[in-house]
Amino acid sequence: MGKPSLPTILAICALAANYGSRSVLPVVSHVICSDSHCSASELVGASASAFFAGDLVAQLAAKPLVQRYSGQQLLSLGTAAWAAVLLLVPLAVQGPMLGLLLLKLPFGFCCGLGYPAAHALLAEAVPAAEKGLAVSLIVSASAMGAMISNFITPQLVDFCGWPTPFVLFAVLGGATAVAIRMLPSSRPKAKALVAETADWEELLVWSKEPLILAIYFAMYASGVANAFLYSFVPSLFVEAYGAQVSDLAWLTAAAPLCNSVCCVLSGILADRLAKSWPTHRCRMLMQLLGTALPALCLVTICSSESRFSVSILLTLWMGTHGFQTSGLTALFHDVAHTRASELFAIGNVFSKFAGILAGPMFSRNAALWGWKCVLCGLSVHYAMSGIVLISLMHRSKEAGKLFSTEEKLHTKPVALKMEQTSTGRKTAGGQEEPTVSLSPDSGPCSELPHKVPSYPPDQVPQMTQRRGRALG
Repeated sequence: MGKPSLPTILAICALAANYGSRSVLPVVSHVICSDSHCSASELVGASASAFFAGDLVAQLAAKPLVQRYSGQQLLSLGTAAWAAVLLLVPLAVQGPMLGLLLLKLPFGFCCGLGYPAAHALLAEAVPAAEKGLAVSLIVSASAMGAMISNFITPQLVDFCGWPTPFVLFAVLGGATAVAIRMLPSSRPKAKALVAETADWEELLVWSKEPLILAIYFAMYASGVANAFLYSFVPSLFVEAYGAQVSDLAWLTAAAPLCNSVCCVLSGILADRLAKSWPTHRCRMLMQLLGTALPALCLVTICSSESRFSVSILLTLWMGTHGFQTSGLTALFHDVAHTRASELFAIGNVFSKFAGILAGPMFSRNAALWGWKCVLCGLSVHYAMSGIVLISLMHRSKEAGKLFSTEEKLHTKPVALKMEQTSTGRKTAGGQEEPTVSLSPDSGPCSELPHKVPSYPPDQVPQMTQRRGRALG
């Protein structure tokens, strides 16, 4: 296995800083609210909802932006933009909440461009022989960034003050953007990057397939879970289990690492099983592990009172959630094949929409009924998505017919023929009338040369006289 190229390394750094910056406010909010006597969970919920709204717009705009700009340009500009916005967050936090929400919208939009731009950069600048390693590292970059942020943010808040993590990740993002911009010119974009997307009529046809609807629902449920894992875990430990902000480093840092490891292991296990099992049964098993085990961990957390045991269960929850990489995520490729990116983009819209709803829903339910109610609701989401999707995975081949990339056969216009198949009509002289043909390959309109009958000179006057009598 070769070493990753420089564009791959810079893309990893950009995404790690991207996801690390997202994890700062959920930790810092508890320090801010302890001084201003506000609700940290409500602050996190509102900001997360605004962030996912901007992220949703980014997913819709990513395709035309990638077609218009190179991956290098889009990744550098997007990274520099969210770094600049992140520097303004400490100022917005101290003012009205409306100012923070208005700032989180462009922050979510710029962060949401990270993955599309990174994949475009790999397509342009990374050789085909290095693509496998590059893609696997890119996928794990988000968990790496969240792990680093969960570990260092509480320490920085404790020793240097709560604005420090914002400044640190903004500087890292800005430096990475400059380094990406200084890369040599990217290779010409492949034609696959500018392929036409599905139109609305085709989307309606896709939505008539039960498996496609189940995929949309599973993406929604996964978006609800991710919204909690990446935004509300610090609030769970501080408000439900009385943890200090400085304790969050060791309580939450291991969960993203476990998720990254399980993503890799699930892929290896699924590939080995696929040699002797049908593909859809491998996906069923991975999705079962990725939904049943997290649901079991969530139910167990509700009955646990120890912070240490909750930390272990949370790590197992986020880790086993990674099995869905070889279940739900791989199913996109099984069903849509070369058009998997189009189907994933639509499913990702449902995931981001879930993030918009989940923020206020979590904070409100926690205030009214407690965090155990929130955890039970999450377990129900896992159970329902697992039951619905797994029961329909056997339809992957039938659903795949909707995404066939074969060219449609355009039938050529059939020549219009009005030829009499029965005996022709008889004329007054008892002669049979010739059949009439309007076919373009015969008759006077034909492009093919046709012979003009010639008659001897002595017969021409006689024929003229006959025609005159007939007309008379």
